[in-house]
Amino acid sequence: MGPRLLCFAGGAALSAFFVFLGLLATPFFGSGAFLWAMVFGCFLLSLALGNGLGDLLAGLAGRKEAARSAPRLAVLGGLGAVLAAWALPWVCRWVLGQDAEWAYAPAAAIALCGVVPGALIAAIAPSELRARLLDPAGGAGPAPGRERISERLSAAALEETLQETTATGRREGARGAARLLTLVALGGVAGVALAGKPLLRADEVDVWPFAYATGAGLAALGLALLRPAGRVASGVALAAVAALVVAKPSEIQTAPFAVALADAWERGQGAGLYYLRTAVKERLTDEQLAARAAQVRKLEEDVEKPGVILTCELLLGLGEVTVTGEGIRRSLDLLLPPDAKPFLMPFFHQVDAIRADGKGLFHVQIRRTRGEDGARFSIPGGEPGERVKFWFTDDFTIHITRDARIWRLEFGPLVTERAGVFQLNDTMKTPVRVLEVALWIDASVLGLIFEDHPDQVVIKALAQGSIGGVKTVDLKAMPKRRKG
Repeated sequence: MGPRLLCFAGGAALSAFFVFLGLLATPFFGSGAFLWAMVFGCFLLSLALGNGLGDLLAGLAGRKEAARSAPRLAVLGGLGAVLAAWALPWVCRWVLGQDAEWAYAPAAAIALCGVVPGALIAAIAPSELRARLLDPAGGAGPAPGRERISERLSAAALEETLQETTATGRREGARGAARLLTLVALGGVAGVALAGKPLLRADEVDVWPFAYATGAGLAALGLALLRPAGRVASGVALAAVAALVVAKPSEIQTAPFAVALADAWERGQGAGLYYLRTAVKERLTDEQLAARAAQVRKLEEDVEKPGVILTCELLLGLGEVTVTGEGIRRSLDLLLPPDAKPFLMPFFHQVDAIRADGKGLFHVQIRRTRGEDGARFSIPGGEPGERVKFWFTDDFTIHITRDARIWRLEFGPLVTERAGVFQLNDTMKTPVRVLEVALWIDASVLGLIFEDHPDQVVIKALAQGSIGGVKTVDLKAMPKRRKG
């Protein structure tokens, strides 16, 4: 019963493993048909290698005890599946780092992670078949009672009996192989069925526990079918992999990755978007950022600069780095005057990280929570008690330019919708929205303009709603205060 159960479990683990590997790869490569075609191709490659090299792998795993080769392969394949899921983000980032536009990047990443453990799991059934055909010593066993038969039968009768015995053995071997492959196929169907919940609602459930449980469960089953010495060694290996997963969590275990997976599954985002959003060339520590903020503060002239200008100068001086949202908030808390914080800090409280290209373009990664569509916040309005509501519908870019004493912030990515029959002009949209404004309804903020006059800073906004053209509105005039 044990070997048959192991073949069934191997088929279930193999199919579920590749399903979960494909799901975990969607933030990097999108959830389109091309990714799943590559996953299916790697699944077939693992199956082919496992069946074609199964006898060789079984011989390596059970050189002295053929009956133990299948459980040992189950332990190795199960632990390999856990490590493959754990290492998937690093492999995807390495592949995309070579060429983020490479069409076959999904195939390379899935193959590097999944083919070896998949082949080990697929070799379970061939190794069990080998154990049935070989004697416990691992060599071809003679026909039962051959010496006794030869004593009683003539040479012709002996040859006929041996042929019948060989034919019977071949038929039994063929039947046994067919039954084992049937169990593997039925296990594969069960594995896909067990993966149904993550497949249907990848935006609601965490996929990584299922991926880890698939490999760990197969390894535990193989461990149970080993001898005591093998159980101890396999138990130590399983405990070591579990300690690695707990002590050094993979990126797939983080909340931002779960949100990215949900977005990729719901929207089918294109390949490489999550990688491009989160790629880090150089990460500036919070302490280094605070030191730069202090330098900006020291460069102030006799007239104190408003907080918006100081913020622009700090951002433009970053260079080609990535900074955390927490680091930005800590620096601005030291840099900004008290009257500027209510207007700027709510904005940066929605930021998880900012990646600067050193040329004035900033990729802003917003803080995300599963189940929430983007990030919403508000800042004080022009009238007492008034609140202006904002909505970051997605990550966005800010392009900062400076012309003499005028700063311009352009928001993107910019999407233009063609005018309809009853509309006079095209509509431009960005992920930055302002809600419930008197002049517009849910308008997209296209940009901000800071005019640095000698006695004040005038803040203007460019926005467009679903009706009408682009409007430029004066938001606030901030008088400058002289020091002393």
